[in-house]
Amino acid sequence: MVGGDLNLSRSRALLHMAAAQPKPAEQIKRTAQAVEQHSRKVADSAAETKHAAVAIETSADLNTRLAADRNVLAAERTYAAWVRTGLFALASAIGARALLAGVVPHWLVLANSTMLIAFSIFCFGAAVCRELNPGAPPPVPQLKPIPSAVLIAMNGFLALVSLAALIGIWFGMPPAMLKGYVDRVWAPGVAFVYDGQDGHLAPNLGHIKLFGVVTSYGSPQCVVRVFAGDAGRTVMMRGLRPMCARDAHCFYLAHYGMDSSTPESRQTFLEKVQARVAKI
Repeated sequence: MVGGDLNLSRSRALLHMAAAQPKPAEQIKRTAQAVEQHSRKVADSAAETKHAAVAIETSADLNTRLAADRNVLAAERTYAAWVRTGLFALASAIGARALLAGVVPHWLVLANSTMLIAFSIFCFGAAVCRELNPGAPPPVPQLKPIPSAVLIAMNGFLALVSLAALIGIWFGMPPAMLKGYVDRVWAPGVAFVYDGQDGHLAPNLGHIKLFGVVTSYGSPQCVVRVFAGDAGRTVMMRGLRPMCARDAHCFYLAHYGMDSSTPESRQTFLEKVQARVAKI
């Protein structure tokens, strides 16, 4: 009986172990589910990788465009710096011409002002050159740069202003003899007096009924009138003429282009002066 019971127990244990082992179909099903789950994780990871790659590409494109915009703004700052330097040099030249007169020799004043104006013209030209030729082509920016035609026009105008100032510095003063006459004869206390009541200058030559000027210019009339503003006429007719009587008869006769004049042109001018004086 003992041996039979032992054999029966072994048989039951073997049956129990056989029942505990999974069937082949269930094992295949579980393996398929595991593979499917793993494939789903791989697909999700691939989607996340693709999304990250798109985000990185978008960020790189944005950084490139922003870098291009920064290049445009940097070029405009460089342009503004050149123009600012040119304007400062131009103002310095005009100020030196006005403030250094009588302090240093006249030729030194002219040389200093000329060099400053030449430097201002260089700055205006360099500003356009640096703006139009920045070097290697940068990425396409989102910002729209200032049109080249506008830059060329503006800097060309500034260069003409500098050139006009240069001509005015060299040729804008009245003739030396005329200026010396005005400084020495039309002096304070003679041509005008200071009115202490209202703090203004009062004319002191009300007895003069005739005010006439006959002079000459070395430069042509177009240069004197357009670029230099005809400083001699301005000084005499707007500065000294009001010191005379209100009803004073006045005229201004000038022979322009004296440096290239001919005997015929000088004779014509003398006849013009004689005719004008004969009418007095």
